[in-house]
Amino acid sequence: MSVYLCRWPNGDLSLACGKNRLVIDDVLDEVGNPDAAELIPIRHAVAVHFRLKKKIESPTAVPGCLELEGIDERLISEVCYAYPVLDEVLEKEDAAPEEIAAAVESEKHRVANELPELSCDPHVAMVQGLADMPKRLIEHHRETAKAIASKKQ
Repeated sequence: MSVYLCRWPNGDLSLACGKNRLVIDDVLDEVGNPDAAELIPIRHAVAVHFRLKKKIESPTAVPGCLELEGIDERLISEVCYAYPVLDEVLEKEDAAPEEIAAAVESEKHRVANELPELSCDPHVAMVQGLADMPKRLIEHHRETAKAIASKKQ
């Protein structure tokens, strides 16, 4: 099982795991195109802990009933790697709130929002651009469609 931290161009962070990059690209595609993000491989066990909230804002939304309790130390070091500007500021004992806010704002724009690499196949590249899908995922769908079409012949 592969695990990745996905550092999105806007500064958001996702944790994704799956049996291969195709599956990971597929699940991350629910948020955005991971081809435009920085993927940081995690090569150790991961633990993220949640606790049930004492006060429930929305009884119909289960995720709203949970709050993040903690992240294991090894994963925290990987998160710090993903946010070096913020990490440097937070290392200071006397970091001012304005300094932290400036570091957060800097992290929102630190990763370039580059256009993803397009497929060599012009039809796939067109769909890739229209659907904003990861190259690996759209090429997989193309190969699956070709295999289905050849079986029908």
